[in-house]
Amino acid sequence: MSNAKLHGEIPAPDAVLTVLGEVPGVRVIDHDCRKPAGAVGSYEYGLDYGLVLIRRGGYWREVNGQAAYLGPTDAFFERPFVEQRMAHHRATGDRCTSLWLSESAVCALAADAAVPDEPIATTPSIDLRHRELLVALRRGIDRFEVDERLTELVGGLTERAAPGRFTASRSATRANHRRIVQQAREAIVADPAGADFGDLARTLGHTRFHLSRVFSQVTGTTLAQFRNRVRVAIAFDRLTDGYENLADLAADLGFVDQSHLSRVVRTYTGERLGELRQRLGP
Repeated sequence: MSNAKLHGEIPAPDAVLTVLGEVPGVRVIDHDCRKPAGAVGSYEYGLDYGLVLIRRGGYWREVNGQAAYLGPTDAFFERPFVEQRMAHHRATGDRCTSLWLSESAVCALAADAAVPDEPIATTPSIDLRHRELLVALRRGIDRFEVDERLTELVGGLTERAAPGRFTASRSATRANHRRIVQQAREAIVADPAGADFGDLARTLGHTRFHLSRVFSQVTGTTLAQFRNRVRVAIAFDRLTDGYENLADLAADLGFVDQSHLSRVVRTYTGERLGELRQRLGP
């Protein structure tokens, strides 16, 4: 589904699972586990891939005969048909963010379906990206921004587990990076409302993570931020021409809704969208 504002609860024993957002191939779940202390999960496996980032509490996880205690500085991938066992020792439970991933999504976000079973230590930067994703999903963001945030989060963790996976065979010349940036800018300017992050990366012949990282390094801004700047500039031009319906304006420019457009405008200008309409209108 393309609407990242979808919210809902999924029934689960001893846990509350809340859907925070979805894009094709990825579902982001808030997993609030309430199992009692001493609860031991039986060996289990899923049919899809997953990525779990622990936010609070902790537990023992055993996979392929290797056990480790995991807490708020850890994450781990889950693979189809790979058994794992969980042991909960805290009476207060634990809370995680779980990404449910299709195989195609894993390949797009992690550059390969061969993800590790071992836990991955996060960094403060990854932890911050993780929390910013959750806040953005709760407030409402469009698919392009969801895709880029997921790319940075999953890509950052994958790089921690397999350094060089995204960059080992790629040229690091400045001219090549500038060319990537200019091609990305041209594509976004040509269709800022309909731009798709995955399609853009495929068209340019790069992984999502490589495209996002290069654009940020060269320009000092993310692809989503650049796209928002373009859309805000177009919004100002429309308002100057007398465009009155802000909800229609938001939809025309590819925002989730009028509130989303208003938040983005205020981020860049510090002013309210309605006030700008009055100031810029003929």
